[in-house]
Amino acid sequence: MAMNGTLFLFSLMVVLCSAKLPMFSWDTLPVFFHSCNVTGLYSEESIKTIAKFQMVTIEKSQSHLVSGVDDEDDMMRVMKMVKDVNPNAATYFYMPSFKVHPQMSKMTRELDQHPDWYLRDSNGTKVRNRQGYYAFDVSKPDLRQWWKNFCLNALKVTNGDGCYSDSSQRYNTTFKPPLSPEKEKAWGDGLLELSKEVQQALGDDRLLIGKVANQSYVKAVQIEYFYARNSSIVELMLAVEVGQVVQAHVPITQNCCDDITNFEAAFLIGAGKYSYFGCGIWSTPNDDTNAFIWRPEYDKPLGAPNGPATYKNGVWRREFSRGTTVEFDTSTNTGTIKWGT
Repeated sequence: MAMNGTLFLFSLMVVLCSAKLPMFSWDTLPVFFHSCNVTGLYSEESIKTIAKFQMVTIEKSQSHLVSGVDDEDDMMRVMKMVKDVNPNAATYFYMPSFKVHPQMSKMTRELDQHPDWYLRDSNGTKVRNRQGYYAFDVSKPDLRQWWKNFCLNALKVTNGDGCYSDSSQRYNTTFKPPLSPEKEKAWGDGLLELSKEVQQALGDDRLLIGKVANQSYVKAVQIEYFYARNSSIVELMLAVEVGQVVQAHVPITQNCCDDITNFEAAFLIGAGKYSYFGCGIWSTPNDDTNAFIWRPEYDKPLGAPNGPATYKNGVWRREFSRGTTVEFDTSTNTGTIKWGT
């Protein structure tokens, strides 16, 4: 079902030319936010900070420790709170592409009303992925329709700008008990079809965010583990080349409050228009700012790139119009940024 690579590249770039894309500027480092507050809604001051990011996704587990609250409802509340502060911030509703997450309590209740929507083996036993999660049977058109409607309804309520489809690249996932080869293929094809159908339903104005560069049918991707190393730079460059909106997220093992210059340098070497940098863990308690600290360098002058990065003797180098100079040494995985004025 996958497109020919050349055809996919052409069709994706044509679609992106007409798409309503998030705010973007080279004036400063373009940044995005992706996290949630497990203990309840964010404070007014925290929302003001979050609303400064150009792209905002509220993760599953929002208000998960609050009794009697569906996480999805408070995810949408936070999205609306962000829009109230900054109508130009692009907000995205988190959805698992196939994993049955207990944090998504409303989705799980609706799923339980349709037992046949769970992925099952030939004996009718519900199967789990290697992480232990049950799965949606995305080979079923009615399941995909439900998923699509869940996304669209959330955006209608929040005036949101798209949905984030977690793990949507895992077409070749294996399960226990194992599926038959025929069912395994049908399921993988269904996961691919889900992205296609949902992005078509979102139209030109909104984004479905996938997970890997050059992923079929999605206009945007998040590189979830953007490391300070050459392979991550190359992956970022690939997504830029095919015209995708790209979120490059520092691995969550790296604290946002630490020195993350190496990661920022790697990002700036490969970034294109509509590339965004992010850091922080997926969920925090009590307005913990680790996930959304506004770092001083986010306000430093950058400027549009004078051209693509150059590579010589294992070192990437790139210059920007306001005097910022970036280097990244692939032999040591270290970077330097000399900010402009």
